[in-house]
Amino acid sequence: MDLITTFTEINNSDRLLSDLREAIVQDAITRPADSIFTITPGIKGGQQVVALRDQEYITKQQTGCSPTFSAFNINGLSQKWNPRSMDVRIKMCYTEFEGAFTQWGLANGYDRRNLQEADFFEFIKEMTAKSMAKDFLRVAIFGNKDIVVDGTLGLNAVGAAGDYNQIDAGLLKTLQLLRANPELADQFVDISKNAEVSLAAQALAAGEGNTIYDALVESLEFEGGDLFLTSNTLFKNYKNEFRGKLLESGVSAIQNTFEPQFDGRTLADLKFAYDRYVKRDFLQEPAAADAYHNVPHLAVIADKSNLQIGVDDTAALTDLRLEYVGGADENFYIKASYLMDFKVPNPYAIGAAF
Repeated sequence: MDLITTFTEINNSDRLLSDLREAIVQDAITRPADSIFTITPGIKGGQQVVALRDQEYITKQQTGCSPTFSAFNINGLSQKWNPRSMDVRIKMCYTEFEGAFTQWGLANGYDRRNLQEADFFEFIKEMTAKSMAKDFLRVAIFGNKDIVVDGTLGLNAVGAAGDYNQIDAGLLKTLQLLRANPELADQFVDISKNAEVSLAAQALAAGEGNTIYDALVESLEFEGGDLFLTSNTLFKNYKNEFRGKLLESGVSAIQNTFEPQFDGRTLADLKFAYDRYVKRDFLQEPAAADAYHNVPHLAVIADKSNLQIGVDDTAALTDLRLEYVGGADENFYIKASYLMDFKVPNPYAIGAAF
């Protein structure tokens, strides 16, 4: 099979490009984030999202002929979707591309001599989707258009500002902005260890995870909250406390396995979606001072429907292109774009500790 010919045929076929686009959207956008976020398709720039705070204390017993009326105030918060372009640009020279395809085939049990066009199609889909999926989830959590101003990226970070500033505010930045609002401040629990300026001082003491989880649950002022997202630092601390209590009681972990739950909510460990990037990209290393992480500890309680990643599904990857120029330029190019934003539509119905 000739790679250049097959690559060009895929790009020139509307059907194959459409199939490739749909497969990538499913594997890179919908599936990886679906367990903790709600994907909201069809958003438009400037589209308003309004959350109203419920009115209370309006029901009273009236006496006499002059009833007392309670003032009804419409209190709420307004936001606007602002989807921004997420541009994917992949380049690989012919030799590397051929080698990667062969290795992919061997890893998936194919005979390198019998790799076909359908296999090449699957290889492109898998290679592109896996890379995009990690980016999609990372930006949804850490996205911040002001990341340079905030100075949160580490000096030796793997990712650059351009890997995080694609959208206005992902989950973490949104939580920080909401906490700064006096009307919402009581919904957030402060984790003092996050403010420490050394890795040793940021380490959690035994049982601290349980204390933080409990404080977060006690601070909730809304019903519901089916999701309990947690950094691995808190999750592991809570898990270790459970194991310690088992050992003290003489019951082995095999007899009584750890159930990742707290207050009836399943704990969603964000080890690979959160802690991984905190360690990789948000390690602060000031000169002549100890290193520390930016917000290593995080816990969030919300309904999944209130953590929304907005995408413009009608325009998602419509410009998907596979290009091979040839001649002096022996590189394969894969280009694609989609629009994305993140919102907490109802800021009154979320609680977090960080």
